[in-house]
Amino acid sequence: MAILVTEFNAYLDREDADPVADLIGYRQHAVWLTRGRKAAVNLERRRRDAAGSFFSHTPRDTRHHVPRLCDHQM
Repeated sequence: MAILVTEFNAYLDREDADPVADLIGYRQHAVWLTRGRKAAVNLERRRRDAAGSFFSHTPRDTRHHVPRLCDHQM
């Protein structure tokens, strides 16, 4: 968590930082799930993240770091 906060603060300290234009954001949702359903949701999110890592890119694309905070306590 400390690294995530440090990296975000470093981004905000940049003179050209523009969270809206750079699509920087944070979302948190509270949901009611059984332990089994929570495990299934987390597995699906990991599957989608892994699938995204195989997208091909073009020379016009730039690399973006997309951190995800995970709850491993199921």
